Amino acid sequence: MSASQQEFDYLTGLMGGVLWRYDSAQKLIALMQAKQAWYLRNCSDFWNYVATSIFDLSQADEFGLQVWARILQVPLQVVVPPSTAVPFGFGTHNENYEHGDFSSQSNITRLTIYQQRLVLQLRYFRLTTRPSIPEINRILAYLFKDLGSVYAIDNYNMQMTYVFTFTPDPQLLYVMQNFDVLPRPSGVQINFYNSLRDVFGFGTDNKNFTHGDFLPEAG
Repeated sequence: MSASQQEFDYLTGLMGGVLWRYDSAQKLIALMQAKQAWYLRNCSDFWNYVATSIFDLSQADEFGLQVWARILQVPLQVVVPPSTAVPFGFGTHNENYEHGDFSSQSNITRLTIYQQRLVLQLRYFRLTTRPSIPEINRILAYLFKDLGSVYAIDNYNMQMTYVFTFTPDPQLLYVMQNFDVLPRPSGVQINFYNSLRDVFGFGTDNKNFTHGDFLPEAG
């Protein structure tokens, strides 16, 4: 489900243009072979790299991801704000032993290559696909297949809920919560719900009496 792109054959077969009667012309053959090697190195290999490592978001390398980040306007390095918890220290200014305080500082976090591909693909589908619940869930099943199940629920009140059956990494969750990358209809608010939180039931699968679980209502 990567961005569709037309298939091209980037190979320039110069040797195919050499007529059979010139097979014994060693200097001509050597010249054509050198020119063929140049085209292979500077044209065919280059465009194959562009097609696989830049155009294809599912396998783009670090340079390709930087290109897509600028196109899609998604930061790959985020500044997580400090905690809002009350700082701890001594006296009216919460001083510590070095006369500062024990408040947390902003944390600059860079997404991993895998997370960058995931976030950019989410943003791409956010901009290019029809945001119905079946289509969104098809996209989520494709993108999160290596992490766990994620699905969207229509709350029927101009809100929708993204349900995670695993706990996503904090930096990935921060980007999804604070940047418009998740597919959604225009004007619809997104809520987040982790099904691993506050789950009650019996046994390892949190089963209830009818073998489901006691998941609280998504909100």
